[in-house]
Amino acid sequence: MLTTTRSMKIAAAVVSLITAAAMSIPTASAASAADHTALSPQDETVLTDQQMPGSPLGIPSGATGPAQPNYWRAVEYSAHHMAPSPAGANNFRCRPRAGQNPVVLIPGTATNAYSSWSMMSEELTRRGYCTYTFNLNGVPHSSFISLTGDMRKSAKGLGAFITMVLTRTHTDKVDLVGWSQGAGPLPNQYLKFENGASRVDHFIGLVPSNHGTTAYGLNLFLNSTTSKLGAHFDDSMALLNGMSAPQQLQGSDFNKTLYDTPVTQPGVKYTIITSTHDHVVVPYTNAYLHEPGVKNVLLQNICPTDKTGHGNITYDPNVIQMVDNELDSAHAHAVQCTPMKFIG
Repeated sequence: MLTTTRSMKIAAAVVSLITAAAMSIPTASAASAADHTALSPQDETVLTDQQMPGSPLGIPSGATGPAQPNYWRAVEYSAHHMAPSPAGANNFRCRPRAGQNPVVLIPGTATNAYSSWSMMSEELTRRGYCTYTFNLNGVPHSSFISLTGDMRKSAKGLGAFITMVLTRTHTDKVDLVGWSQGAGPLPNQYLKFENGASRVDHFIGLVPSNHGTTAYGLNLFLNSTTSKLGAHFDDSMALLNGMSAPQQLQGSDFNKTLYDTPVTQPGVKYTIITSTHDHVVVPYTNAYLHEPGVKNVLLQNICPTDKTGHGNITYDPNVIQMVDNELDSAHAHAVQCTPMKFIG
């Protein structure tokens, strides 16, 4: 039987495997982030329960950080700054233009609002969108490693955050743009089981872990009925508030409950953008949803010279233009297809 220390080391290693590649504009001030006037007691309780240091009610309250050229530079910056805010995000004075909705940007596993969105938030805001993002349900006492906890809990946090955005912006629906976990199981849990469909117009998922990752066969090993390793792994992850990692393995109980019956919801438009160079969601085709009304897009079918993988996709100018086109199809522009190297 594995010792607790050994199983926790294995847990940490698997988190690294699953999320390694995933790892002046007005912004909200700390005072506005702490404004409770637009929250019901229930939503405030949910957000307070899941908030992280430097992010009251989930809203990053640190100084606005610069747009970074790639994901890894953003990770480095956020590790040395308390809860930095991506430029343009969480300005609750922003009012969407006619025909547009507030855009909620959902981070990936073990990342944060800044490292996930430092470039795209600034760019979408520059193009006239009202953007919002958050840090919730992360590693205990960390200010920058979010969305590691049970995704069923995170879905409630996402719902409370969306309610806050709708209330403060005086709007009826949001558009969601998510990455990795935030592009697949987390928002799908919210839409399917938390009555989120009535509050979402368009959901755009970038390299989503919809049907989980095989982690190069590790899912079979951990989920084997002849091995107790899976149970040890889950127990260790629970201690670390890291349940979103095993939940994203192909064949997990969470994945089966969410995806074994149709996941798409009436009234919501779905767009999925993925890449053949995704080495985190393996195989990359696990990103797709083969259900009516879903637009599945392969990046390389649009831009064959784009080798962007899982981690850097929110920093890809081609993808940013594709997201812009999906958010506002009436004013779409041709994707210029800048050649992109594989970063991870």
